[in-house]
Amino acid sequence: MDVYDKMVKVQRKWMLIFLAILVIGLVVLPYKQILLGLLLGSIVSVFNMWFLQSRVKRFGEAIAGGKSVVGLGTFMRMLTSVLAIAIALRFDQLFHIYATVIGLVSSYLIMMIEAFIRSAIEANKT
Repeated sequence: MDVYDKMVKVQRKWMLIFLAILVIGLVVLPYKQILLGLLLGSIVSVFNMWFLQSRVKRFGEAIAGGKSVVGLGTFMRMLTSVLAIAIALRFDQLFHIYATVIGLVSSYLIMMIEAFIRSAIEANKT
């Protein structure tokens, strides 16, 4: 397993742990609207992260093989984010809009945190 695959595996694991924490919080805590908004945004964020990671892998393979390069799916990821916001606005009694936006950013935060931790570990090895 190469470095990229390990990185993807760790990021997906942390994102699934985050989703599990949100579901447990939804059951235990009284803040249903906020947690549902976070959950909606985070689920869309997981899809966007998975989509981006698969596109980046294909992008790298195409570059290495000297083939033509297809885009990274930015428009598709934007559309899914807009869809999540539209759902939160349509069902505003269920989903907190700001929590949904924070949930949409959650996978990017996890990717950045994982990158900082990985770079700190690699710096300590040398």
